[in-house]
Amino acid sequence: MSKIKDLQRVKINKAALSYLCDQDEGDLYDAYMVLMDESDKGNGKYTANSYVTVWQPLEHKTVDELIDLIDSNVCEMEVPEFIKTIDWVLLCEQKQSLLTVIDELENTGGEQKSIDGLNGILHLIDNLQEYAVDTLGIDENLVINLHPDEENEDFKDECTVSIWSEIRSDFEEQYMVYIDAYLTPDDNENGQTIAKVNTITGNVQYIDERAKTDAKAQEAINEILKMNRLY
Repeated sequence: MSKIKDLQRVKINKAALSYLCDQDEGDLYDAYMVLMDESDKGNGKYTANSYVTVWQPLEHKTVDELIDLIDSNVCEMEVPEFIKTIDWVLLCEQKQSLLTVIDELENTGGEQKSIDGLNGILHLIDNLQEYAVDTLGIDENLVINLHPDEENEDFKDECTVSIWSEIRSDFEEQYMVYIDAYLTPDDNENGQTIAKVNTITGNVQYIDERAKTDAKAQEAINEILKMNRLY
């Protein structure tokens, strides 16, 4: 399930046609991912043509500006209604229970017909998760590993506190929700954007690496994903 999401690649390739030229290596999606990587490294303020090939009229655009332009041009993903109603947390719990039952039957000499039937249901769940991730482009961590903090004590410890006094997510522009952080409760303080959430693909672009393990930041990000039925 770690392969690149086919639908996301197609959508990004189409959305980037107006901004990126043919690249020396890879397709437009690969170029987009190069820009995302450079933005994560803190190079978002530099011109995009330093890293990828862009159309000449856009050579003055920065990495972050070009990412925003491409993201805003991505067509909204059509998610089937039955996918929207799935509780991924519950499904993962049910899958684990099913695995436990299958193991018990195999270890105690259970009827093979029953084991095969349960394995069939297990494969159905696997296929559903793969469809959600690889075809619809829903974040793999949301579908499969929803609560890493329950399994990883180091991650859990890191996420118990927040370095920011307040996190706001009330500004949205062209499918991107901005996660803004404030160090103090002072209303006159200028907030800093620490992450952006794409409400179509579920991708999270971290401007500040600390947001990846900050409790308040992660809570705000997960709430946005839930609201857009990507959680």
